[in-house]
Amino acid sequence: MITMPSTRLRSGCLVITADYGMSPKELAGVFTQAPAGAVMDLILACRMRVFAVIGLPSDLLRLNHELTDSGELLAVYANDPRLLGAKKHVIHWLANGARTRSSDALFTALSGLNFYDTKRVMPTPKTSKELESCVRLLSACPELQDRLWKMRSVSEKWRDLIFRLEDQLDDLINALDSDEWSRLAKEALTPLKAFA
Repeated sequence: MITMPSTRLRSGCLVITADYGMSPKELAGVFTQAPAGAVMDLILACRMRVFAVIGLPSDLLRLNHELTDSGELLAVYANDPRLLGAKKHVIHWLANGARTRSSDALFTALSGLNFYDTKRVMPTPKTSKELESCVRLLSACPELQDRLWKMRSVSEKWRDLIFRLEDQLDDLINALDSDEWSRLAKEALTPLKAFA
């Protein structure tokens, strides 16, 4: 059954559900309901399994924390048919991990579960925060580490990064939440800047 696009307010954010997307005119109409300064958070929308979430940055952050703290997203992913038989830590990372487009692309390529539109470019991490998301994924789901080699064929940027990660992954994982992280992340990302 196809449902028409709908919006609901949650924690000050507009949550938009649309099975087959929205026309630009429909989306513009939704934005008129949002407060000045509102932005769209597509990562949060992916986590909530909705079309889009629009709100002020502070409201989006609050909603993200509410969803994570309540365990609501864990229930959403636990019932996802693509994840039948998946290990609990994989479901936990999907629901609660600090996800970015690059970590979603990495997860999709290494797990075989489509959580990123692979018809688009598979973005590499360009910032320390994006790299941290990928490293946290590999730390939370260690079985994916043995499959890193698969990313070499995705693009030259991924190939370059994977060669670095294979040598530095243990150090990067150990440096998470430490003062060493910035230096190691910068080293790992340096070759990527040549392609930017």
